[in-house]
Amino acid sequence: MLISTFHWWLAVLLFWTSAMPSDGGRFANRRVWYFPNTSFKPDDHPHGRWFEAIDSGLAKDGLKNVLIEREHPFGKPLARRLTPPVFKLFLVDIDRNGTDDLVAGVERTIRGRKWKRVYVYESRHPDFPPLWLGSRLSFVLYDFSIVTVRGRPGLRAAERHFGRKVTSEYLWYTFGFRTVSSREDHAP
Repeated sequence: MLISTFHWWLAVLLFWTSAMPSDGGRFANRRVWYFPNTSFKPDDHPHGRWFEAIDSGLAKDGLKNVLIEREHPFGKPLARRLTPPVFKLFLVDIDRNGTDDLVAGVERTIRGRKWKRVYVYESRHPDFPPLWLGSRLSFVLYDFSIVTVRGRPGLRAAERHFGRKVTSEYLWYTFGFRTVSSREDHAP
């Protein structure tokens, strides 16, 4: 499979922006996400949207990262929010109100253990107001992705229940996610 020149340069740019030093001159823990514009609306971010999570150096209630949206990789910040460490980020209209939302996979430290959780924020400037700061889904979260469930954007989660793998699908209902289906994955 051939990779286009644009995608190759985009990969180099993402690597470079994630490895460049922070404002203080030291290398920071930094993750960068790029979401291309798929709506083709003239006023809706014609060049796509850039997000990054940077280690803030603060530790306030486990909120150690700053989630920032920039107009381009080196541009000024458009919005920012203090969050727990982010391991995954999606830009999708999860609540179907016509505007994109940020679905973030975060790692919370609770009673000395790290737990993965799903948080949902509105992608509205300047502060990404929270829609749902989920305590947990049905079982212990291992990983998740955004998929189409019953014709709507939903969540497919790989979870663990008493050590067994479980795959569950969730849809957004008014406030939070509701389980649509859940099945245990049998190991061979």
